[in-house]
Amino acid sequence: MENKTYKMAIVGPKDAIAGFGAVGVNAFDSKNTKETVEKLFELKKQTQTINGEEKPLYAVIFVFEKVIQEISREDYARLTAHALPAIVALPGVSGSTGFGVKRLSSLVEKAVGQNILGD
Repeated sequence: MENKTYKMAIVGPKDAIAGFGAVGVNAFDSKNTKETVEKLFELKKQTQTINGEEKPLYAVIFVFEKVIQEISREDYARLTAHALPAIVALPGVSGSTGFGVKRLSSLVEKAVGQNILGD
C-alpha cells in the first residue's frame, strides 16, 4: 500500500507567505490577483498517484480574503468546483473581511440543509 499524503499550499505576496514554509506549507509568491489565479489553476492540476488512482497533490490551498474577493465569479466557480483541493480564505494583515466566515457558512448550509453557524 502506498503511503502518500496530501500537501498544503499558500499563494500570496512574498512577505505575507514567508513563514508558512516553516510549518510545512508550500508557499508560492504572487504579486497580484491575475498571478494568484494562474497559480491556483496550476496547483489544482497537479496530481499524485495514491493506491493506483490519480488524486490531487494538494488538499488545501490558502489564499488571502482580499485576493479571493477580486477573483471573477467564473474563475472562482471553476476553482471551487471540486472538494479537493479546497481553497481556504485567510484574513490578511489588516484583519478579516468576513468573506471566509460567509463562505464557510454557505458550505455548511449546503451540507446540512440549514445554516447552523448563525449569521
